[in-house]
Amino acid sequence: MIYRNEKETNKEEDEELEQILQKGREDKEKQKNEKNEKDEKEKEPSIFDSLTDLDFDDPFSPKKKEKKEKHNLFDRKRDGQLSLEQYAGVQCYNSLPVDFQYRQCFSADRLANSMDGPLEEGHCYHYITYGDVDAISFIYLMIKNFGPIEHLLCSTWVMNENDMYAVKKLIDEKQLLTCDFFMGKYFFNSYNAVYLCLKKIVEDAGIGKIKMFRNHAKIFACKFKNTYAVAEMSMNMNENKQLGQCCITVDKGLYDFTIKQFADLGQFFKYDYETNIKNQD
Repeated sequence: MIYRNEKETNKEEDEELEQILQKGREDKEKQKNEKNEKDEKEKEPSIFDSLTDLDFDDPFSPKKKEKKEKHNLFDRKRDGQLSLEQYAGVQCYNSLPVDFQYRQCFSADRLANSMDGPLEEGHCYHYITYGDVDAISFIYLMIKNFGPIEHLLCSTWVMNENDMYAVKKLIDEKQLLTCDFFMGKYFFNSYNAVYLCLKKIVEDAGIGKIKMFRNHAKIFACKFKNTYAVAEMSMNMNENKQLGQCCITVDKGLYDFTIKQFADLGQFFKYDYETNIKNQD
């Protein structure tokens, strides 16, 4: 398990990230309450009210379908209804929630105890998990074996705020030096506050980029100082409470293949997969 050394220099940044997340939570809850109130007011008696097990619209209702209000951050920012500066003014914690720390410790420990020895070059390691191992635990396992990650390609459909904080911890502790994230196309709309925080600690900090598209792959492709490894799994980068699987392959050939497939999507990488040095653009 990677532990964080608290530094005064990180406090303001942590507070700013939490302000964004907290405001996002409050905004989402407010939207939900407003929607419930609106639905309650517009609810009209129907001859089908007693048929609760059927799912269809009441053809006799005079209510017309209205255009859905724009609730998500993207629509409102695009229309000039709010600015990012409005996400401010909330006191925050500067560490992961305690329950998630426990879960991470348990998850990483459970994974480490399943190993007969260290990860070795040219070997594949297959795992079946039963809801007690999270995706990020495989990153901790590889760091434990090979040291800091010089570059991480992370492909995941979604990421929750706890895992965003876990990524920030790795960056703060110099265990993750550069990284690029490939997310699902709905990541921004569904997790807009997490996206803003991830953008701040990755893109704005100049250590990588974020791309969203029709992506459902779950992959960690890692370059270390002396080796390369790829973890391919069924779970997204969030808490996994279901049966899952993962395969870690310690092989440069698979790493190069994986990186090239994503690099071919466009000129995107902060890292040059051919030379493994930072681009000078």
